[in-house]
Amino acid sequence: KPAIVSASGEINYLNGFSVSIGSSGGCIVRLFGGAEPVHANIDLYEDGSWVITNLSKAGSTFLNGVRVTEPQILIEGDRLAFGSNKFTYTERA
Repeated sequence: KPAIVSASGEINYLNGFSVSIGSSGGCIVRLFGGAEPVHANIDLYEDGSWVITNLSKAGSTFLNGVRVTEPQILIEGDRLAFGSNKFTYTERA
């Protein structure tokens, strides 16, 4: 099952069609430390791929060290950073 795993090992499964990421209590994946209320989304596309979209006004969503400026397809082992929060994308959690 697809998930993003935090640097501390916490598994956040990607359920449904859209996963909100941010510091807001309404977000599915809750962030701390330099995160905006709704920082990013990971959405399931019709072809079965999961896609990360930056929603941060500061643009502080990174995929493999590169700032996300447009939606990007995630692949096994991708490293994600939202402010100071770091995760790894896996399709086998």
